[in-house]
Amino acid sequence: MPLSLGFAKRFSVALLILGTALAAVPQSIATLREKANNGDADSQARLGVVYEDGKGVTQDYSQAAFWFRKSADQNDADAQTMLGLLYVDGNGVPQDYALADVWFRKAAE
Repeated sequence: MPLSLGFAKRFSVALLILGTALAAVPQSIATLREKANNGDADSQARLGVVYEDGKGVTQDYSQAAFWFRKSADQNDADAQTMLGLLYVDGNGVPQDYALADVWFRKAAE
């Protein structure tokens, strides 16, 4: 395993706190979804967090992975990290430490 699960969880919490702090204006889920569907990487990552946390929607790790991947493919480092964490835990994707490592390394670039 490339990284300890404890580190991954602490890093995840730090990212969520950072993401919350950066949210200057709360957006409705409908607005997030509209922007995400139009290719906005930040909205895609935020929608991934919404689905991961189950805030305002039914918790759905597969949907979280879907939106994190869309954002990660646009080089959003936070989304790449969050996607890596899903691979570490096997939430919404098959558990795969090698793929988690790939996404963590992309996020660090």
